[in-house]
Amino acid sequence: MPDLNYLAVKKLFDKKLSKIGILTKSVYFHITNYTKQVMNCTSFKLLLALPLFVCTATNSFSQNLQGDTDLHESMLENTVVSYYNATNDQSRLYNGPQYSFYDPAVKGNAYLFDNNSFTPGSIEYDGFSFKSVPMMYDIFKDYVVLLLPDKSAKISLLSERVQNFDWLDHHFVYINTDTLSKNKGVATGFYDQVYKGKIELLVKRSKNIKNSSGPAGAESSFTSKNDIYIKKDGIYSHINSQASLLNTLKDKKEELKLYIHNNQIQFDSDQEQAMIKVAAYYDQLTPFITRNKESERIFVAN
Repeated sequence: MPDLNYLAVKKLFDKKLSKIGILTKSVYFHITNYTKQVMNCTSFKLLLALPLFVCTATNSFSQNLQGDTDLHESMLENTVVSYYNATNDQSRLYNGPQYSFYDPAVKGNAYLFDNNSFTPGSIEYDGFSFKSVPMMYDIFKDYVVLLLPDKSAKISLLSERVQNFDWLDHHFVYINTDTLSKNKGVATGFYDQVYKGKIELLVKRSKNIKNSSGPAGAESSFTSKNDIYIKKDGIYSHINSQASLLNTLKDKKEELKLYIHNNQIQFDSDQEQAMIKVAAYYDQLTPFITRNKESERIFVAN
């Protein structure tokens, strides 16, 4: 059975984009492999993203389909529309390579807060918002992982197309250093936005695999790491202590030192929460300045 002509498929799909949505990799995979796989019911499970498609084609119908361009287009359009309907308008989200779990011999797991079960979250992807999406966050590879609607496979999203996501009561934003005009100070990836005001506090939550020798021989295990960054005046700075935080916020250093002392804020016991409190107090001390471009008047508001 010959393949469906690629250029014809692309032309058809481009023509229909405004009607049925955005071309995703999973839809593209389905269409370009249509005649090779959907006509073979035993290969149906290889179709990544059409959980409700009914495999009823016959050889005689297949021959007629190949000889009739109009019927080709009709079937293709119906297939794509069925795909979008089957995934409840979330089809544009299921776009990425297949994801596999890690070797169980590695102790621990790669996921945020050790949560290795698919838990509902919300995602902004390609400018569209999706809610109640079963997901996990692999902080070893920095991947957002989704379970397909039919639960047949797992995929990792294309990170550069994820603007932000909310999961386990944490808000993560994607930072692309290629788009930063000032001193970067951070690597491209997802960051937990733990505070946002006039300044921002972000935490890079990650894991590494540590290899060691134990009684049973070589062992591997996941270890966690949190790196805190502050964004001030468009510049990201890595902070790992009270001193580095105060140096970054040096314009209010003395006031912040007094606030820390009077409120007995302890950086050793919970550094992250301590920095959030200091950042919030810094914002109270710092006026928010805007400029009226037409009159060049400066407005100051606390």
